[in-house]
Amino acid sequence: MIKQIKAFLAKGFSFWNNGEEPVAMEPTIYSADTHPIRNRQISKNSMTVIQRLNRAGFNAYLVGGGVRDLLLGLAPKDFDIVTDAHPNEIRKLFRNSRIIGRRFRLVHVLFGREVVEVATFRSNEVDDRSKHYQTNQEGFVTRDNIYGDIDEDAMRRDFTINALFYDVRDQTIIDYCGGLADMKKRQLRLIGNPTERFLEDPVRILRAIRFEAKLGFQIDSALLAPIAEHRQLLENVSPARMYDEVLKLFLTGHGEASYGRLMAHQLFEILFPLTYKALAQQDFPAQHLLRQSLHNSDLRAKEGLSSSPYFVYGSLLWEPFITRFNTLTAQGVKYRQASEQAIDEVFKIQHQITVIPRYVREFIEELWILQFRLEAKVIHHPEKLMTNPRFKAAYDFLLLRAEAGESESVIARANYWKGQFSVYEATLLADEQQRNREERREVKQALKNVVNGQDDSTNANDGSQKKRPSRRRSKKSKTDHHPGENKVNLKPIESKSTTGNDRAEGEVKKKRKRRPRKRSKSKNNSQESDS
Repeated sequence: MIKQIKAFLAKGFSFWNNGEEPVAMEPTIYSADTHPIRNRQISKNSMTVIQRLNRAGFNAYLVGGGVRDLLLGLAPKDFDIVTDAHPNEIRKLFRNSRIIGRRFRLVHVLFGREVVEVATFRSNEVDDRSKHYQTNQEGFVTRDNIYGDIDEDAMRRDFTINALFYDVRDQTIIDYCGGLADMKKRQLRLIGNPTERFLEDPVRILRAIRFEAKLGFQIDSALLAPIAEHRQLLENVSPARMYDEVLKLFLTGHGEASYGRLMAHQLFEILFPLTYKALAQQDFPAQHLLRQSLHNSDLRAKEGLSSSPYFVYGSLLWEPFITRFNTLTAQGVKYRQASEQAIDEVFKIQHQITVIPRYVREFIEELWILQFRLEAKVIHHPEKLMTNPRFKAAYDFLLLRAEAGESESVIARANYWKGQFSVYEATLLADEQQRNREERREVKQALKNVVNGQDDSTNANDGSQKKRPSRRRSKKSKTDHHPGENKVNLKPIESKSTTGNDRAEGEVKKKRKRRPRKRSKSKNNSQESDS
């Protein structure tokens, strides 16, 4: 697959139009032998959705980041599908689907944990009177549900490299905007007028930064001035949406590069004003702390591991928090009150830009408060503190602060906790090994007991089966006769009157009951013979 991609790039994409401006109504169609994408690279569930839509008489294509990443030899995070079927028509074809969104109506087709997103072609025609297309006072599009054709949909997309359509029926790529040419140049070019497109959706500014950091592409020179001019529009974006966009910037494997590009385009001060102000007043260590945290998150992403949002946000907001905390304590405010007040002030301002969920804030507060406990000079029971579920994250954060050279005391406490934690880990390992040995010993003993218990029960059953017939025979010999014989009452018929002999005989019977069984049998036989 890599060889195909290299050959594809080496050919120079001879089918490109030499950098001319794209003409939306005249697409360039690239056959399967001119690009490396094949149907087998597409997820099974995405293929199921596309093929069912095609069989129902609709046109459906892969579009956007999935096509772009496959052309670049990257593993797509997901596959987006676009079709001429309307949401209600899509919903009828898939019982395992639901219609979502108000601004953009989409259909999510659910396959367990995998979600396949299906959108309808959107029109480039704007009718201000239509209830399906609405904007606010700043020009931000609040509703865009006017449906159109594939060529109109291509012109509604943000960047040319995201306006490539892949048809699974013949494995062709449909390019309306010259996206493949821009991909060869490793260039990010916006579709349409930048000012109008940024007014429609300011998040496109952050998307340009993210693609620049993720793909290593260069933003088109014609786009740099509009980004600087309209960067304040990001303040009008929903804080909840901004929270998600920040996570995409910093937690998808290119956080350190995103931070650098945000600083270069003067966008970081829009997203994190308190942090930017604190970093401007400090020297290298604070910046190194943030960069090192993002660098570690990038390494985890490359290893297929996830990073916690609270750890990244805790790193981003640590400097304004600790600066405010030190200011309050210098004014004589008590430790607990100063920490609570500093936390509230930092989150109150940041909340206006990016909403931080409550559970994330609680984790950040624990992370910060544990820093003070780890910095304490006297700790009576360090092993008890290490059992805290947030200790490992707080310990890693302390090491980052030490690597940044925050202070000599932080470095000293980090070295102390390194020794304590190594001993603690060794103790945990020894305890775990001991538990494993005990568990293996218990399992062996349990198996041994089961085997012995089965043998004993088998022997007991065999013995009972041997004894039962003998007991039946003894009872039968006392009371029953051979089959075919009539039962005979051997007791003599006597008168109803009670005599001395009767009383004597009754006393003999009472005594006979107290005697052993064998003797009573012989006595009974002798008595019967006497009678």
